Amino acid sequence: MRRVAALALCAFILLTLLSGCGFRLLRPIEELMRAPAPFDFDDEHLQETFRAYVGDAVLKSPLSGKYRSAFITYDINHDGTKEALVFFEKKTDRAALRMAVFRRVEDAWELVEDLSGSGSDVYAVDFADLSGDGREEILVTWNVLDSRTNRVLTVYRYDEAGERPKINSLCIEPVTVMDVTDIDNDGQTEIFLISQELLEERPQSVARVLKLNRETYTLSCVAETPLDADVSAYGKIKTEKAAADVPLRVYVDAYKGDTQMITELLYWDAKAQKLNTPLLDPLRLTNIKTLRGIGYPSMDINNDGVIEIPSLSEMPGGRTIREGEARDLPYYLTRWTSVRLDGSDAESFLCAMVLPDSYYFVIPEGLRELIAVTSDETQRLMRVRAYDADSGERGDELFTVVTVAPDALWSEPYNSYKVLFQTESAVTLANITKAGKEINLDEAFLTEYIKHYEGVGG
Repeated sequence: MRRVAALALCAFILLTLLSGCGFRLLRPIEELMRAPAPFDFDDEHLQETFRAYVGDAVLKSPLSGKYRSAFITYDINHDGTKEALVFFEKKTDRAALRMAVFRRVEDAWELVEDLSGSGSDVYAVDFADLSGDGREEILVTWNVLDSRTNRVLTVYRYDEAGERPKINSLCIEPVTVMDVTDIDNDGQTEIFLISQELLEERPQSVARVLKLNRETYTLSCVAETPLDADVSAYGKIKTEKAAADVPLRVYVDAYKGDTQMITELLYWDAKAQKLNTPLLDPLRLTNIKTLRGIGYPSMDINNDGVIEIPSLSEMPGGRTIREGEARDLPYYLTRWTSVRLDGSDAESFLCAMVLPDSYYFVIPEGLRELIAVTSDETQRLMRVRAYDADSGERGDELFTVVTVAPDALWSEPYNSYKVLFQTESAVTLANITKAGKEINLDEAFLTEYIKHYEGVGG
């Protein structure tokens, strides 16, 4: 019933959109805000063939993804010659978004098929061999009514079984985010997607696996599972396969309003032939365990091949100095935890994150109750001081980490600091004070416990 309700909602939205009722009033505003895509493709013969077939048209470039041109060329059937997709609206029929598919025949382009689209804009285009036969399917995600969550995925197959090629539509699915991956480890690529839908006027989020039948070339849902329903948006899908004998894990960061986020974890249970969600409360359909402040996505923070999930806790004695704030703010430590398949914590470590400059300080067990961190975001500076937990007083400064422009490296006082890591635009340095040296902090300590990471991903 949930699937039927979702598809019914999708069909209702699409019929309303394509009927031209009401929503066409928004078109003049859209044209003022975003000019039509230019003919930015360099194959003049394809342009001429397209113009001869369509006449006056408004090109529609994908809004996201790898392919951002209204003209996309790709060798779909892997025969050594590229086919072409063109997304457009006819000026005589602005209510219908279309996709034209062309093939190369000797030195000329030839129209294969002209298809109606499934939305108001092209959101993304991708290609994937879902059958394993060496021919790739066309995956087009369409925006519906400029919504962040209402999108539709259409999967097309370039069919050459007859005298001339034709384009078969394999499925139309509601989608919010998606990825193509071999989720069940059987050697065949599937589509993993999450869709935010309405069921009896209540929002719900559902994860699905779509698999192509190699004999019938039909695409169907082979598994689905509910997720936390109280989600406003999703980040990028991340996958991890840490070892050959463990299932692929799927991590998806989800935003709950403007201030909080969670991480959903899913994997394929080979014995039960279903998707498992070990972090989800199955009765309440909530994921409380990973709830945290926004801005801390899951990632492989320490490059060990395993994605960790962060959680935050206020540091006694810690301070954050931020521009525009009348007084100092608390400082929050971050614990990064890898999760077992049953949802329990595996390994974790505690650190002080410096998000703008992409590094962190791993806090050794013996120092956790003895130090306090001050993060001065206005100076790109982290100070680590001695701390007395009983009195709540901060003591001497032990060491400082600062990020500066490369040309400042040779000036005082930075020319005496230790270089920790460097990029083209910035250098991160550290300096141990006399008080720090007295408790045996040295450059080896800085190298071991202060680590650079590759930015914050979504």
